[in-house]
Amino acid sequence: MDFGHLTRLHAILEKAGNVAEIAQPDDSAPGRVGVSLGADAQGRLYIVNIVFLNDVTEISGIPSSKGDVFLIQHALTFPFKATSETAEEMLQLIAVLNRVLPIGSLLFDTSTGELALQYVLLSDSRDVSSQVASETVSMLDYVVRQYRQHLEAVALGEISCARLLQHYAAAAQQSEVVSS
Repeated sequence: MDFGHLTRLHAILEKAGNVAEIAQPDDSAPGRVGVSLGADAQGRLYIVNIVFLNDVTEISGIPSSKGDVFLIQHALTFPFKATSETAEEMLQLIAVLNRVLPIGSLLFDTSTGELALQYVLLSDSRDVSSQVASETVSMLDYVVRQYRQHLEAVALGEISCARLLQHYAAAAQQSEVVSS
């Protein structure tokens, strides 16, 4: 199987100003491109891992066929976890945010407390245009920067979901007054 698409995607993302690295595939795992979104104030890195899901099926022995749609998964695991005490609050917040996110969806594992952001791009080939690749990463970066502090505050029990939603509603009302 040819993995030149990983090299091409890596080059596109670096040319767009992203810091990216390639993890080469082996017999048990597909290759991936990791893209850094930078670090937060605590120095924790935010990395989007991009995997071609068709590579996963091919490694498993299921070949791609002509005309297949290619699924390009973008996934980021946040560098903080919720506790069992805050899991219900996280689920409530995620249910609300997933209705308004401009791209992707938030996933929460209640058994581990891990929170992730995922987006799957559909393509007719393994070659993604430079504009689509860079804009997808840019939009995921926006989502992370816009919501990471709020997600972490709820995960750590520093604020309730209800209180945070009140904050969002007040900010929206203020925005409506300004634009009137």
